Order: sequence, then C-alpha cells, then structure tokens
Amino acid sequence: MLDAQRRRPHSPVEHRLFTQKLVRCHLVLGALIPTLLLFHFMHFGALVTLIWYLISIALVAGMMSCFEACRPLLGVLFLVLAAIGAVYVTQPPPPLPEGTTPFLPRTLFPLWGALVCMVYFVGGIILFSSHRVKKATSIGFALW
Repeated sequence: MLDAQRRRPHSPVEHRLFTQKLVRCHLVLGALIPTLLLFHFMHFGALVTLIWYLISIALVAGMMSCFEACRPLLGVLFLVLAAIGAVYVTQPPPPLPEGTTPFLPRTLFPLWGALVCMVYFVGGIILFSSHRVKKATSIGFALW
C-alpha cells in the first residue's frame, strides 16, 4: 500500500516538475529571442522583446511565490508575444544601413520567428488550461 501511495499519479511533485520544465524552457528561449534579433540587426525588436522578457521574469517569480494572478498574466504575455510576433514576422524587415551585413542572414528570421510564435502560443494555452501549472502555482515551486 505504501508503494502505491508513493507513486500515485498527479502528486504535487509531478505538478512542480512539469511547471519547472515549462519555466526553464521559457527562460532559455526567451533569452535567445533578443539575442537572435540583435544578430539580425533588428535593434528595436530586440529592445521590445528584452522588455517583454524582463516582465515575464517578474511574473515567473510571482508564480514561484504562490501569487496565483501571475499565471494568467504570464499566459496573456505569452499570447501577446505570439500575436505581435506573427505580425512582425509577416512584415518586411527594416532596411540595413549602407555597408552593414548582419551576423545571421535575414532569410532565417521568418523561419525561427514563426516557430517561436507557435511555441509561445502553445505555452500561453498551457498556462491557461493546465491544472498542473495551476496547482504548482498555488503550492509554490522552485527552479532548482
């Protein structure tokens, strides 16, 4: 009986692990976005994304400290990034100054930009609908 109790499904540890994985992926991918935009010489987009990332880190810290209002706000922030990113990807990139060459070719931007938009759209839906994330936010979690 004790073994069955220890390995029961939907334990708080399972909720925390799922949420930790989700947040860690966001922390890595979110830091990568402004870096890639800088490599494409899209400075305004990198600045806006960096501000978005810093706000999302504050909301993640709130989720870790059991502030349940931070979870839907982070979900909204993810969906906003996906929507604005989808519009930004469909527009032609800003022109480069004469004689400058970006570190990454601009033809790669629509590919990884669309992928990031889809990932953050799914992440926003998960933040809204996952009972695991809701439970982990209500009991608190740590990243390490």
